[in-house]
Amino acid sequence: MSDFNTDELRDTGFLERLFYFLICPLFLVLVLEIILRVKHVPSFFIPLPSQVLHELFRSRATLFFNGLITAREIILGFLLGVSVGSALAIAVFYFPLVKKILMPFIFLSQIFPKIAFAPILLIWFGFGIFLKVSIGALTSFFPIMINLLTGLNNVSKVRQDIFKSLCANGHQTFFKLYLPSCLPYFFAGLKTGLVFATYGVIVGEFTSSHSGLGYLIQAGSHQMNTTICFASLIVLGMIVILFYSLLVLAERKVLYWKEME
Repeated sequence: MSDFNTDELRDTGFLERLFYFLICPLFLVLVLEIILRVKHVPSFFIPLPSQVLHELFRSRATLFFNGLITAREIILGFLLGVSVGSALAIAVFYFPLVKKILMPFIFLSQIFPKIAFAPILLIWFGFGIFLKVSIGALTSFFPIMINLLTGLNNVSKVRQDIFKSLCANGHQTFFKLYLPSCLPYFFAGLKTGLVFATYGVIVGEFTSSHSGLGYLIQAGSHQMNTTICFASLIVLGMIVILFYSLLVLAERKVLYWKEME
């Protein structure tokens, strides 16, 4: 009887996910197609979903090529942001002097819009890939650092006292206590950082690039070709969803013990 109920719940969950991720979006796209056709909205203002679908098929080679370039830049910018954010969080947590010196500059870097740094980074790094990677890292490191630092500061005092009573050294305390305890916060920061890294990379491609999805969007806007703009946005969304899904999968594999609590 319990097995039957479990299977029934699984079927219900699958149908619910199918509705929200497939049927519901398709219904909304169909409604939008009908409204745009009835109202005769110009395609340069908002293209028909069918036109965007046709553009996705017609320009699939171009979109795939530029999508790979943007995906590589997002990965590199995100990984650099993770490295910088994690290192800063650990340094600020363990060394109060570092916190006093660096935190004002870190917060100051987040006040200004990232596009304001683009011309300066363009002078420093030129027109190459590192411009986009650096902006991606600049936009993504802060949420990763803040979430990891929050996790380190929220480790249970009782557990800390237990490790002290067991005479655990600093290395053991960090890897056996602090690291597992802050992983949920860290993964939350990774998810946010991925979105910010994507934003930074696209800003970099807007600033100076001859390839990538950001370049296609900007070129399409100059030509009043909104169809390629929307097609590029769809490809960009698919890339981010793929990376985000991989993060969620990694979180479930690493934090399997959370489901047991």
